[in-house]
Amino acid sequence: MMPQRGSPPAMNPVISAPPQLAAAPHRGRGWWLLGLAGAVALAWVLFRFNPAEGGFYPRCALHSTTGLLCPGCGGLRASHQLLHGEVREAFVLNPLAVVLLPMAVALGLEQLLRSPQERRLASWFTRPLALVAGAGLLFGFSFARNLPLAEWLGF
Repeated sequence: MMPQRGSPPAMNPVISAPPQLAAAPHRGRGWWLLGLAGAVALAWVLFRFNPAEGGFYPRCALHSTTGLLCPGCGGLRASHQLLHGEVREAFVLNPLAVVLLPMAVALGLEQLLRSPQERRLASWFTRPLALVAGAGLLFGFSFARNLPLAEWLGF
């Protein structure tokens, strides 16, 4: 018997739940390993080619247009010096990058070693107070390194 025009189709009285897929035990770890391989490749390029000599490295848009130093200015040159073991020279180029780099590496390694279910940023890192303090640190560092006194202090 055909349903009449305008009437709803017959419904199957047995409705089954959609199939549940089990999560892969190490799902997502491949992306971290790919990122780690990319970081090693970028570190090799930075080790091999000095940013102070120009070349293909990007220029800071803020410094190019205004002459002011942003918090990241000198970060590539400082990273190049760190890869060559020159901590003092790196600190002169960008002290904030030298201080924050070990913390960033430790946070990245912590994330890599956690299981995919535990992988999230530390709760202290995502709190509003920590975000405001981080923004204040970046702004304060930018302001201080553009003062005439900053050159005398070595920033």
